[in-house]
Amino acid sequence: MEVILTFQTLLIYILIKVAGYKKRSSKRSGYAYEAKTLDGSTIFTSGASNGRRLYSLAIQDALVEAILKAKELGFRHVLIHSNSRRLEQVCNKLRTPSWQEQTIMSDLHHLQQQGMVMLYPTSM
Repeated sequence: MEVILTFQTLLIYILIKVAGYKKRSSKRSGYAYEAKTLDGSTIFTSGASNGRRLYSLAIQDALVEAILKAKELGFRHVLIHSNSRRLEQVCNKLRTPSWQEQTIMSDLHHLQQQGMVMLYPTSM
């Protein structure tokens, strides 16, 4: 008797929420991100303050860091939500990226070539 086992890869999605802020008095910015499965259990969270003057650059740092951490944990399908409408528009190719945003676009393109599937739902 011969038994043939077939393995089917499960599409496990992870939801990453990214937020950035800028403190007006010191003109420093920071970010926070949180990753959850679709059933609501938290996988990882992090946040940091950095010397970036633009909070959009802080969000870009958080986004790449969160996606790399998800990739290390074995997740390949990522849903990304952000408080930056501009970042959503650039990632969905609804707006031409500035020279500062072109670096994150090349990073995300490189991750997509490695097998990551990233979705950026638009906020309503």
